Amino acid sequence: MRKLFKNTPLSILLLFCCMIVLFLASFFIKKTTKKTTNLPIAPQFEGTLKYDLEFMVDSTKFKIIKFTEEEIENFKEDFNREIKYVIGKSGIYRDGYNKDQMKLIYKYDKEELYVFMESGTVKIIDVEKRYGTMHPLTSSRFVPKIIKLKGSKIINGKECKGLTIDFEMFGKEEYWFEVGKIPLDIQNFKNYNYEYINELISAYGCFPVQMIKLGGNGKGLLKLTLKSVEEGNVEETIFELPKFKKNRKNPFFDIEGIRFMQVK
Repeated sequence: MRKLFKNTPLSILLLFCCMIVLFLASFFIKKTTKKTTNLPIAPQFEGTLKYDLEFMVDSTKFKIIKFTEEEIENFKEDFNREIKYVIGKSGIYRDGYNKDQMKLIYKYDKEELYVFMESGTVKIIDVEKRYGTMHPLTSSRFVPKIIKLKGSKIINGKECKGLTIDFEMFGKEEYWFEVGKIPLDIQNFKNYNYEYINELISAYGCFPVQMIKLGGNGKGLLKLTLKSVEEGNVEETIFELPKFKKNRKNPFFDIEGIRFMQVK
């Protein structure tokens, strides 16, 4: 090796060394790029979303359940309001849909959904184990059809793509996405089997701008429509969990993937 470079000018040696460095650098860059192709195209949204919640029932006739006019008015009074979602670095917060549910918190690291009730009881759902839906008549596991809808829908002046979860005679759920808006990191939801959240998010990689629950007769029950977006850092304290204790007087029973605790 010494004989090879003994009479070689210094400039040529430096050029040779630079070529080796560039070759190694390009090899490393190729390897690194290959490993990161599975990362999200856009960083996850962080901020506050506000939705209008609308109780859509205007008829007492349903396929399975019947409501009186008074019950419908009570439902509207209870449900028709604003719902807030907060998406942060450690989890997602949501206002409760009704008076019994105060708030819901999903923690990415724990992969658990915490439903806080007005009584102080907390329903803790293991979103990985709690897969599928229980058939209300047979108590067997029922898996609905998840289908991307053809065409598009205009929501808040923007074109949106849809997806439906079809529970057949028990109703449907529709989710509409403005593709690219409110992006989410699927890695935070990859094991979120409960209510098929992982499949919803992986379909378009973002949070829905509208959610509709339909009854077995095809008529609307509830509708959530995005009304405002406030992007920016959020206080992570909103995702902090209190200490829990076991409540022997709790009227609820623990079942597969769900347990009930009490706030201390």
